[in-house]
Amino acid sequence: MRIGIISRYFHNQNYGGLLQAYALCRYLNTHFPDCRAEQIAFNSFPGIAKKLKELFFSPLGVKLVFAKESFKLISAFINTRLHKSSVYQYTAKRASAFSEFERIIPHSSKIYTSQNITDSLNEYDIFITGSDQVWNPMWYYPEYFLDFVPYDTLKISYAASISQSFLTPKQQRIFKNSLQSYSSVSVREQNAVSLIKDFSPVTVEWVLDPTLLLEEDEWNKVSSCDIINKPYIFCYFLGEDPVARNICTEFSVKHRLPIAVIPYLQGSYRRCDRNFGDIRLSDISPNEFISLIKNAKYIFTDSFHATVFSHIFKREYFVFERYGEKGMSSRLYSLLTLFDKAERFCDDDNKKLLSYIEALPPIDYSEESQRLKYMKETSYAFIAKAIKHQKG
Repeated sequence: MRIGIISRYFHNQNYGGLLQAYALCRYLNTHFPDCRAEQIAFNSFPGIAKKLKELFFSPLGVKLVFAKESFKLISAFINTRLHKSSVYQYTAKRASAFSEFERIIPHSSKIYTSQNITDSLNEYDIFITGSDQVWNPMWYYPEYFLDFVPYDTLKISYAASISQSFLTPKQQRIFKNSLQSYSSVSVREQNAVSLIKDFSPVTVEWVLDPTLLLEEDEWNKVSSCDIINKPYIFCYFLGEDPVARNICTEFSVKHRLPIAVIPYLQGSYRRCDRNFGDIRLSDISPNEFISLIKNAKYIFTDSFHATVFSHIFKREYFVFERYGEKGMSSRLYSLLTLFDKAERFCDDDNKKLLSYIEALPPIDYSEESQRLKYMKETSYAFIAKAIKHQKG
């Protein structure tokens, strides 16, 4: 059976985005020998003009949220141009590092857009959407909902992320219309189950992010060699929280460990990155990103996937709220609860203190969380049942 997976894989310069794309292909191709799974190289960029047109007719509230996000993007672009020499010395080679890893993930030889995506119907027997934020209504693309796939072809969502705590009436209609022809539906966040369960013709299941489907030994094969030859702290913040960075600096000084960072993530200038970190890394590939976590003495992060890999490699880690993104807090708390490590979430003023972090005992990895064991079994079972499903 040929399986086509559509996610935000194509030209994605996000470590978690590419690693989850790799993981789902790897899991399917390893555990189901009669299947050949690959990412559909879907280029969503040509559809932006259409999205802007749809936005023009959207409710005021949606326009305001979009305007806020657009202002952030425009500001980031202007600041990046103003600080071009500072930013590009770190980011110029990063794009090629991502492209190299993108090529090793099984993927379609053809690049698809909204104009020719139906051509893929001749290439696959089963279509999967997810993981990652394929169902984020802020940037609705019917292709990520598999609307181009006919009813008599298997349509599955695996760990699709909505990244919202509520849906507007219009967004509810989108889910209700799109989900009717799905044979199996699963989401990455537990709260998303209640958001869409009334619109799905089948039970909506909560499953693991694909990166957690693979075991440590499988990720060891992906990881590059250690790129820092001395003990260090890996600090990976996608947000711009100065408090979290200050705590990391205090911890670094006290423990006499240098801080390794990847400045200007997503290729944008950020003032918080300008003078932060002792070891400032530039062309870091996803393989090296895994290595930085695997070999770090400690990890400070506000990232979902950095937390996942910190746990997989049994590191000492501290997780902070994503500055300015309230929606991320529930995802991080849910993940840490799954690991039985909720105390590692520094999400209020009483925990955003060096004294709180210093008082935490070392993480006990002697036994795997029962919650995580259960979720792995549930996720494995969901996939097995979904791809063997026969549509009537």
